[in-house]
Amino acid sequence: MKTPEINIVVLASGLSSRMGEQKLLLPLKGKTLLDHVLIKAKSSCISKLLTVVPAKNKEIKKIVFSHNARLICNFQPENGIGSSLALGVKNLPKTTDAVIVLLGDQPEIQIEDINRITDYFLNHCSSLANPGTSGTIIQTCYKDKRCGHPVLFSKEFFQAICQLNGDSGGKHIIRSNPRNLIKIHSPNIYPCDIDTPNDYQKLLIRNKV
Repeated sequence: MKTPEINIVVLASGLSSRMGEQKLLLPLKGKTLLDHVLIKAKSSCISKLLTVVPAKNKEIKKIVFSHNARLICNFQPENGIGSSLALGVKNLPKTTDAVIVLLGDQPEIQIEDINRITDYFLNHCSSLANPGTSGTIIQTCYKDKRCGHPVLFSKEFFQAICQLNGDSGGKHIIRSNPRNLIKIHSPNIYPCDIDTPNDYQKLLIRNKV
């Protein structure tokens, strides 16, 4: 039996308006925030990695190239995270059975959490193992009761994702399909989004920088 093909999509084309500067280029332990996310993604059990970046940001492109990740240019980053996610999914290989979505501004994401939802999908949820499935969404729920990324969407949801636009991202699809949702519990603390200068300062304190 063919092993289901899973790709990771990292969303890294936001405008960082609340930070006042490009947050993904901010330093953390000698690397940028985006570097940390891409390193975690590459170190997971998923080998195929695609990153959606702002078309005009040469520095972010350079980082993505340095990790040998496939790069997708977003020429309209002002359209929000929904359009960025749609763009990523539209550019997945046609053979893709599921996508794991990561955010470029969550440098504290853990490799084990990426692997945990991957393993669960492969062992319990793929349409190859369960013919006739109506699709699966797997969301990570952390020990502090917050749920979020990494999130996995099986291919049955790709068409709906490709219709997203604006700031309405995958949350809308998750909320609209409660019967398809599986929550996988993690022993880790939620990896906070780094959106504001205060978020960044707290990140540095947590990491004792």
